[in-house]
Amino acid sequence: MSLDLIENEIRRFLSTEEPEAISISGHWGVGKTFAWKRYLEDSKGKIALKRYSYVSLFGVNSLDELKYSIFENSVKSSEIGVEPSLETIGANTTAAAERLGKKSLWFVQQIPWIKNHVGGLGPVWFLSVKKTIVCIDDIERRGEHLSVRDVLGLVSNLKENKGCKVVLILNDEALDQDKKDFQMYLEKVVDTSFKFVPSAQECARIALATDTETNKLLAENCVTLGISNIRLIKKIERAARRMETLLKGFDEEVLKRALRSLVLLGWSVYEPIRAPSLDYLKSRKPDLFGRRLEDLVVELQRS
Repeated sequence: MSLDLIENEIRRFLSTEEPEAISISGHWGVGKTFAWKRYLEDSKGKIALKRYSYVSLFGVNSLDELKYSIFENSVKSSEIGVEPSLETIGANTTAAAERLGKKSLWFVQQIPWIKNHVGGLGPVWFLSVKKTIVCIDDIERRGEHLSVRDVLGLVSNLKENKGCKVVLILNDEALDQDKKDFQMYLEKVVDTSFKFVPSAQECARIALATDTETNKLLAENCVTLGISNIRLIKKIERAARRMETLLKGFDEEVLKRALRSLVLLGWSVYEPIRAPSLDYLKSRKPDLFGRRLEDLVVELQRS
């Protein structure tokens, strides 16, 4: 499915109050979570439900822990992106205090004598979760004691009984032995499934704001090489920022050539299965570096 269609469907999803569940699947690094958060940020002011909660299942080992995480990470839709810190306490006291308050509830209930007398409070706090957009990410990285069946059962409960809208983000190919169960329950619970397979042009558009000349050059070079891994593009962008500082004061052509080389080297280091190896690039250094990237691609394709 094209990225434009997915974007339009997500915006529609966010703009209505109707309870529903969608899934976004794709390979590691293609930018599923990055794109979701960007669409979410861009939709501020147009989100129908008033609460939002993002939960990564990485290391989450029980259903109670998942329920508490949904409660703990819940914020007002107007305050999406607020993380509790010294800065946010000053800039947005209400949102930060709410988040910090929920975290303190979890801490208090871990004190042994309270835990012995009160028991696990995750399900109790979960009762307050209603009419919320819930994003459950990294399903394939959940703890070994949390089953796919439990996760999708909770999704069904959120949708059917709590009036929530739920987004599942995952690399379904990494589910291994749970993939059959996942597919079976997914069809019963999820209303719409998207396969996130962006092109190199789409990845560059998502990852790089083309408001600077450096980002425009990075985008062009990434598209030329066919890089469709947003995590890789963001790593290259961070390195480019440092390179800009180092080359400040030099002729702009020096920076252009350095960026071409940086993209090629970054591709080789971080995506070695698809890219030419570092050993190959070192052996061809006199021939490759300093030339136009289009020429490098032709040379690499011939090799």
